[in-house]
Order: sequence, then C-alpha cells, then structure tokens
Amino acid sequence: MYGNRGNAAVDAYVVPSKRHHGRQYHVQLPFSDIDRCISFTIMRFAVSLVGLLLLLSDIPRTGLGIRSLTEFGYRRIQDDSVIDFGPYAYPLVHIDHPNASADYVGSSDGEPMATVPLWSYKLDTLSVPQRALATLFNISVFSDCVMYRAECAWDEELSLETVFTMIDALLSNLQAHAFNASTMSRDEMLRPLAITTRALWCDRLHHRFFQYLWRHAQLTQHNFHFYNGTDDRKFHICHDRHAYRPILCDHSIHWDVPPDMYSAVPVRIWDHINRRLRHWQAQVPPTTQLEMLMITTTGEDSNRYRTMIPAVHFHHEQMELTTLVRGRDCSGADGCRTIFVDDYRYEGSHVVNNADGWYVITGTLRAISQGYVWLRVGCLWVGCYRARAAEARFRRSTLGERVRGTWSTFFKIPSHVVVYGSWPPLLGYALAHFIDGGLIHTVADSYWSSINGIVDFNLVTYIRVASIQMRNVWFVALCLKCVVGLQLLALYPRAAPWLVRDGIFGIRGVFISAISALTIFGSLRVMSFRSTDLVAIMVLPRNYQRDLQRVVTPGGGSEFGCRFDIKAIVAATLVIGTLATMYKLVMVAATALGKRKRGPTSLTGCRSYYLPYSTGRLWSRTTVCIYWRIWVNVTLKRTSLMARHRYSVKLHDRRLTAMAPRLVSVHERPVPASLATCERCRHWTHAEWQDTQGCPEHEHVFDVEHRSPHIWSIVRLTNMAMMTDPLVLLRLLYVGVELYLYEVQAPRSIGSTRRVVDYVLLPTPLEELVETTKADGNVADPYVLVDVIDSKHVPWSLLLNCG
Repeated sequence: MYGNRGNAAVDAYVVPSKRHHGRQYHVQLPFSDIDRCISFTIMRFAVSLVGLLLLLSDIPRTGLGIRSLTEFGYRRIQDDSVIDFGPYAYPLVHIDHPNASADYVGSSDGEPMATVPLWSYKLDTLSVPQRALATLFNISVFSDCVMYRAECAWDEELSLETVFTMIDALLSNLQAHAFNASTMSRDEMLRPLAITTRALWCDRLHHRFFQYLWRHAQLTQHNFHFYNGTDDRKFHICHDRHAYRPILCDHSIHWDVPPDMYSAVPVRIWDHINRRLRHWQAQVPPTTQLEMLMITTTGEDSNRYRTMIPAVHFHHEQMELTTLVRGRDCSGADGCRTIFVDDYRYEGSHVVNNADGWYVITGTLRAISQGYVWLRVGCLWVGCYRARAAEARFRRSTLGERVRGTWSTFFKIPSHVVVYGSWPPLLGYALAHFIDGGLIHTVADSYWSSINGIVDFNLVTYIRVASIQMRNVWFVALCLKCVVGLQLLALYPRAAPWLVRDGIFGIRGVFISAISALTIFGSLRVMSFRSTDLVAIMVLPRNYQRDLQRVVTPGGGSEFGCRFDIKAIVAATLVIGTLATMYKLVMVAATALGKRKRGPTSLTGCRSYYLPYSTGRLWSRTTVCIYWRIWVNVTLKRTSLMARHRYSVKLHDRRLTAMAPRLVSVHERPVPASLATCERCRHWTHAEWQDTQGCPEHEHVFDVEHRSPHIWSIVRLTNMAMMTDPLVLLRLLYVGVELYLYEVQAPRSIGSTRRVVDYVLLPTPLEELVETTKADGNVADPYVLVDVIDSKHVPWSLLLNCG
C-alpha cells in the first residue's frame, strides 16, 4: 500500500484524512500476484468444493431440527411420547425333559433347537435379574462363564441341559428363599420380591474405549412375582382385586403383543401371558403343576444434568419382562419332578420429550446460521471479484476472464476457513446442537439397538442418522477454538500482550472434521464389546406399599447430550493425536535421513507467521485459530515500486534460490543474505519447525519496507478471506475503523544517501509497530506517522492491502 506524495500512479488511490478536512493522499498499491505467488491445487479445490456444498446445503439436507421423533419412524403413543424400541414379544427357548432317561428336546417358536446362545443368559440385559438371583442365593449351576468369573467368547452356545438346570434351580431357590409357603403368610407370599441392581453397560465403541476411565452403569429395578399351581391368580395377573399386581398392569403405556399362535389379534401383554398359561395347561396332564416366575425390569434415565443453557428434556424408560414357566410332574411317589421349562421374553422402551416446544428456537438458530453462511460465501465471492476486477491485468479483460480469475482466487481459500472462521454461525449451530443434541444421540443409539443381539442394518437410515449427528462438528469446532483462544490469553496476558510477530497456532480443518466423523462411530456396536457384569445388588424391603412399586424405580442420568459429545471429542482427539504423533516421528526421521522434502508435518495444527497487521485489528485473531496452509511457489518479475529485484521463491519445500537480477528501474535491491543462511529454517528436524509455517527472520512478513511480492500476495489473499465476513464488512465499510498512514523512508539503492518517501496504510498504532519491527531485527525509524484515515473512505482494493 505504497505511494508517493503528489504522484498518482496507475495503481494509486486517493484517501482523505480523518483529522484534517480537505487533505488527501495518493497511496499506491505494492506489487503482488495472487495467481503466480500462491498455488492453485486440485486437492484443495476438490476438498473446498465438497466442504462448501455440504455447508450450503446443511439445512436442506438435515432440516431445522427435531420436532418429533416420529420423523425417524418412531410410533407415537401420546402427545409427547414415542416408542423407540419394540415392543417385542418372542419365545427364547422351550425345553422338554419328560423323564430322567430321556434326552433334552429344545424348540423356539416351533423350530427345533440343539443349543441356546450364551448371549441370552450372560450378555442380554434381560439376564441381569437372573444372574442377580443366582448371586444372592449362591446357585452353583450358573457357570463361571455366565457369572463373569471366567473368560469366554460372546458367541458360545449353552447346552439344553445347562439351560434347563439353570432355570429349574433358579425357580426352586427363589421358591425356597422368597416364596416359601411353609414359613410365610399368604399376604407375604403375594408380595413381590424387589431388588435393584447396578450393572455395567459396555455395548458401543465409546464404552469400550473408556471402559477403564469412564464406565457407564445402568441402575434398574427388578420385581419378582411367583405364581404356583394352587394360586387362584394364575390366569388373572392384572385382576383389579389383586393387591400386589405387577407394574405393567398400572403402567401408563399399554403395549400390545402382535398376533401369534396364542392370539389371532393384538392383545395386551398381561392377556398374552394369561393365554400362554392356558395353552400350557391344556398341553400337560392334570397331574402336572405349573409354576411361573414373572420378572419385571424397569430402568429410567433422563438428561437431569443441568447447565446454564437449557436443553430439550427427555425421559427414557425401558421395560423388560421375562416369564419363566416350569411344569412339574407330581404323580410319582418321590415328589414332583420338572419335565419342561419355558423362557418367553417381552421388551420395549419409550421416550418422553419436549422437542416440539424447542423446535421454534432450534429452528430459528439454525435458519439464522444458515442464512449467515450463505451471506458469508456470497460476500467472499463478490469481494474476490471486486478485488480482481480492480487489478490492472483485468481492467480491460472480458467478464468471463474476470469470473475465471475470481473462481481461481475463491478456491485458493480453504473451505474450513469460511466454515469455522465466523463466530455467528458457529455459535448458532453449536447452541442449537447443545439444545437438542441429546435427542439426536438417542436416535443414533436406538438405531444400533438389537433384539436378542441381532441388529437390523439399513444403509439409507444409517446415512441419514449419521448426517444429522455430524451437526456436532460445530460443537467440536467451538470447543477447539475456545481452547486455542484461552491458550492465547494464558500465554499473552495484559502485561505482555500478543503481537503479530508471535504467530498463532491454528487447528487444522481436517482435524476438526476427523473428530466429528469419529464421533459418528461412537455408537457403533460390536458383539464382543458387550458386558453387563453386575456391580452392586440391593434387596428392597418387602413391606413397602403397593403404590411405591413404581416410585422406587431408580432413575439415572443419561449419557447423551453434551456429556456424550465431550466424551467422544476426548476419545477422537486421543486417537488422532496418537496417529499424528507417530506420523510426525516418521516424517522427522525421513527428513533427517534426507528421504523427504522439508516442510510442516503436523496433522493436528500448525503455528503460522503469515499474519498481516490487520490480525486482531480489523478482524478477530481467533479467526485464524483455524489453520490455513498457504502454498507459495512462483518465479516473479519484480515491477513494483518498493520491490526492485527478481528472484525465485519456493517456500513450500524451503528452497530459496537467488536468480540473476534484471534491471526494472534505475537501481535494484539485492536478495537479503538471510534468505539462504537462516539458521532457524535450516534445522528442519527440530520439532518446533515441523509445526511452523513461515519464518519471521528472513521472510520480512512484518518488515513492511522489505516485503516481497509473495508476502504482499499472502496479505492480500488473507484479508480477502477475513474481511469479507459480513460483520467485519459492516464494521469496516459502515462503522469505520481508524487506519494509520505512515511515511516509509528507505534508501533507493545500496550506498546511496538519497531517500525516497513512500506511504503505507496500516491498522497498527506506532507504538506496536515499533515493538514488532524491532523484534523482527529491524529498526522502526523509517516509519513516520503522517495521518489517520477512516476505513469507510478507503477503496476496497486498497483496504485489502492494509496489513
């Protein structure tokens, strides 16, 4: 942004003084060439194009928010309640053993079975109450494998004899210890046995990753109702006259069992149980005594963890029901002997939420953010067009040539700088995700839920769920930007403020996207991950009142929402950080052995010194917390006023080669010796320079007097990307920011005593400029403050060089 007093050159602009009415200055642009100085790469073009398309189509693809879970195929049962799993009713196994010498014969829904999956009695959540009773009563027939006392594969099978013996022993011990007619009154016999258990819940990838650091346990209540052959309640388990009915009889959600062999029409669960009992009564001889153990399990969790920011409230309730029926032949003189056992299970869950009440808020936040993004991209393109159209090479070109030049410049700016650089859309999207993120995680989690270990995978549904869950990328970006911002505050307090020469460590956009992508797989389910090992068991007193059966049902905090995002971010960061460290060590070794060109190797972030003086002055310095790799690779013919020599710069591999000078003006300035002798850049095996872009020692990023065309091109392109943010534009073009006009006095040639006076427009006060240029190894005497200019009156093309 140079010019001569009273000399309006071809690329010079007139700017009025802010303090002296009527005074004007002719400020000339320095020579820069974005097309030749900054490389256009196909990889960046492809990545930026995909990133911008995803960004611009975010709302059309994923919607404004979740109004109701019915959008994902959930069945509504009440205004604010939906069924998110089941309800399912399925026979697990029926085993006949008519006499001691006969074989065990198994079947399930009419199909013969030779073995029973271990999953059903060890890993399934419906096995928790059975293992809890086996622990309480010390039932030895439950093997060490089933009780987690020995290692065994998840896909092992149990023999029919083992399962038959386990069920038979379970009912016998329960009858002897909790429903003993010889020692208990009739009222005590009618009361259910109630226990609470805390069992590990390791089922997904994120559970496995944090199984030793962040374990999740499920707190559930189990009620045991025992019905024997002499009990008149056998066929009327939910009769109104029964004082101690199962919880399912009074549950607000009435689940229907679909038609099957026991009923031609859908019926209530209790009616289905009664029909099954009648079926078995009709199948066995009159001397056979039927006994049934009904195990009702309820578990609840909600996002009870409150923060300063309110969120969608959801309450998830899971109900599981197991009926173990035993038939005993009591016709012999030796007493009763078990001749068959039957295991039939019911399970389902529902979610109560108030997403509909939050839809307007989350939808408004996302709509405003999406609109801002569209405006941001539009302003960037228009800003690029106006800047390129004002250049001398495009002034007489056709519209098509200008548009091509604009697109070329546009795609030299990475999409992640546009996506994550602006605070308004980042805050809007992140806040909306914070509000309804818990429900999004619930949807993703329920997709991987299974019936008896079997997952019904649907690729289309999975892609839709994954695209919605990817909204957490805004939350990830916000967290990482805040971390980098806090780092700046910690390293540079008020006593030692941050200067542009210090550079800024930026997070790579691919790192943010990789973290968000890995969080999608946090809900990935692998069978071998499953663990439901018991942690604690508590027996509740049997004299509690009937109405308390549901009150004492324990509730837990949901693992979904902000808590899940933070957990996933930590896990993904550790994974990517480990891989990045290994990659960096390999690259350092390869560089030291001369097997690789020298250059930055960091996968997570990089410190950049390519910062114009406008950083922190005209636009927020946190904008460049998102790292931007600038590829500089060009051979230039120097024609600018202040750059009077020709040389080649190949910065991306750090080879700087001086070329033969060509006279462009009366005198030329030689290449600084530090270009070839900079000690900092020569030691590329040092860890510091593996994570660094630019060198403030020899590239003269902050020494305006000695800047080369590639530095001016970087300044211009960086300002083009950052100043086109709508809020920044509003501040610069309509509110106004003070800019400082300096005289730069430099020798016209080596050994000459004549000095030439040029103007430079910077947003930096003289004190800070002195501090920065002195630290850059130069003296600040050539910079003399002339006047103050209002940014509102500075032409756009000139404003882009202000830095």
